[in-house]
Amino acid sequence: MVEYERRGAPRYAFAGIAEVNGAPPSFRVGRVKDLSRLGAYIAVVDPFPTHSGVFITISTAVSAFRCEGTVANSTRGIGMGITFRNILPASQAVLDEWLNEMQSR
Repeated sequence: MVEYERRGAPRYAFAGIAEVNGAPPSFRVGRVKDLSRLGAYIAVVDPFPTHSGVFITISTAVSAFRCEGTVANSTRGIGMGITFRNILPASQAVLDEWLNEMQSR
């Protein structure tokens, strides 16, 4: 399912695990609910505050994506939206592959 709303890129329902590292020693693990070329929404009970700088790893059974990010929105007990930053080419290739697969469904 594609959602456009007011975002800069289409987002897709996605099933993956996210490991999000904030300021040491902060670490959260959650489920990726939505994914786009610009960011992701992570379901986690205790999200980082809005504007926090993070490092995110999103994993599936076959590949992983890693980059820096910024928490764009945060709702305690529900989750956080993270905007991607500084994506390295290898991770960009993984993200592109995931998005292309979801677009073709």
